Amino acid sequence: MEIEVSDGGGEVEAAPPRHCGEAYLVWQDLNVVLPKFGQQPIKNLLNGLNGYAGPGRIMAIMGPSGSGKSTLLDSLAVLFFVFWHAFSAVIIHVIHFTVTVQDRQIASDPLMNLTASDIRSTLVEKYKQSEYAKMARIKLQEFSKTQELELETLRGSQATFWKQLPTLTQRSFVNMFRDSGYYWSRLVTFIIVSLCVGTLFYDVGTSYTAIFARRGCAGFMVCFISFMSAGGFQSFVEEMKVFFQERINGYYGVGVFILSNFISSFPFLVAMSAVSGAITYYMVFEAEFSRFVFYSLNLFGCIAMVESVMMTVAALVPHFLMGILTGSGVLPIWRYPVSFIGYGSWALQGEYKNALLGLMFDPIMPGDPKITGEYVVKDMFGVSLSHSKWWDLVVLHLLFVIYRVIFFLLLKLKETRFASIFRSVFDKRILHYLKRHP
Repeated sequence: MEIEVSDGGGEVEAAPPRHCGEAYLVWQDLNVVLPKFGQQPIKNLLNGLNGYAGPGRIMAIMGPSGSGKSTLLDSLAVLFFVFWHAFSAVIIHVIHFTVTVQDRQIASDPLMNLTASDIRSTLVEKYKQSEYAKMARIKLQEFSKTQELELETLRGSQATFWKQLPTLTQRSFVNMFRDSGYYWSRLVTFIIVSLCVGTLFYDVGTSYTAIFARRGCAGFMVCFISFMSAGGFQSFVEEMKVFFQERINGYYGVGVFILSNFISSFPFLVAMSAVSGAITYYMVFEAEFSRFVFYSLNLFGCIAMVESVMMTVAALVPHFLMGILTGSGVLPIWRYPVSFIGYGSWALQGEYKNALLGLMFDPIMPGDPKITGEYVVKDMFGVSLSHSKWWDLVVLHLLFVIYRVIFFLLLKLKETRFASIFRSVFDKRILHYLKRHP
């Protein structure tokens, strides 16, 4: 790329003539609007922009703050991402500088009686009738007659999957280790909550009231501890932003990102579930190692499951609260079908069986026969005993894998042409609305 500047007037010489195989970026009638929410009107950010960028030239986009420079660049970047195989260009965003203007007023200045919107619309109309606009239209017509070029480029990273995986895993682990809000703060919170719960239900025993105490302790640990796993959402969103940028550049794929994220987070998940399980279980329940192993694995599945749901929500909405508020008001309709795919039902059923089966509890009236754990689980809590607690654990971890697969499919869907099809349908509706309501 060679650009020569003359010594006198500072004019830039014309670029070399076009050669076969050169690619041009052309945009015609580019419109960018904010979507309509409720009764709010649609706001135009960019309206009917035309332009082109040619090889061997630097295109400078200049203007005051808020004029739409970054919006234009973002729009062109989206076009690059969707139609990367047809266009290729380099756009350099030149930062403008402020010029000192003398503070003078002339009483006879006709612009004093015009508003900013009037001046802006006048400048737009004057430009449409200028020689610059005429030359631009001629160029656009010339480019429109040229067929799109098939560019042979190198896509993505040349490193293999097994080279990318340890590299991304190490980087993600270092990020999680250094970011206190990712896992360390949650680990400290889990320890404090486990100590509080263990102190509250310490050595609960096998009396009749211990039945409900065991149920409350198990339900609190499974639901509350796993719900707190959403505290790392903001840190994960920051990591997702880095992933999207690096994915556009073709550094690595979606699968290696998800797998490296899980491998790097695995030690922290094990630490949180094992420490919380050891503190709570040995302070409250019987110190049987097999029950402790199930309790820790159950907590691990719940925490990993919540993180998988968090990732899925992060791929759908820009803010976690939007995922919560979107489903509010319709929960009773989906109560029963969702109970079969929700992690809470399987986790609680497995934990009830783990904490109660095989135990004998005192009756409510002295002299009556003791109450078995099977009776408590089946008749008092309404939990089916047709399958063992280990099957509940398998289903819980299977749901965790399914949500990771859903997260993978959502990320893949965003970078395919299906996303562009949905976007084009939405754009047509917006343009139709703008024509009806100019």
